[in-house]
Amino acid sequence: MAKKPMVNLTDDQIDTITSYADGADRVMRELGIDRSVLNESLLNHNVERCGNPRCAWYTDSFSLLDVGEDEPDGFCDNCRRYDKPSNELR
Repeated sequence: MAKKPMVNLTDDQIDTITSYADGADRVMRELGIDRSVLNESLLNHNVERCGNPRCAWYTDSFSLLDVGEDEPDGFCDNCRRYDKPSNELR
C-alpha cells in the first residue's frame, strides 16, 4: 500500500488551521491538497481534528484526551462540554 503524501506545514499555517473555523480550508486551498494529506501532515505537529462529526475544529492532540475518563474520547473541549455526541454517532 502506498504511503500517503505529506507536506511541510509552516508555523503560520498551523496557527491558521487551529485558530480559525475555516483555517483548514484556507491552508488546503493555499497548498492545493486534500483533507487526508492535511490530516496526515498535521500528525507530525501533534494536531488533530475533533472526533465529533459535527465539529471541524483542529486542536493539539493532547486537548482531545478527556482527563476525567478512563479512555480518550477524541473530542475538543467545546464539544466535550456542550455537544458530546452519543456513542451511536461514533
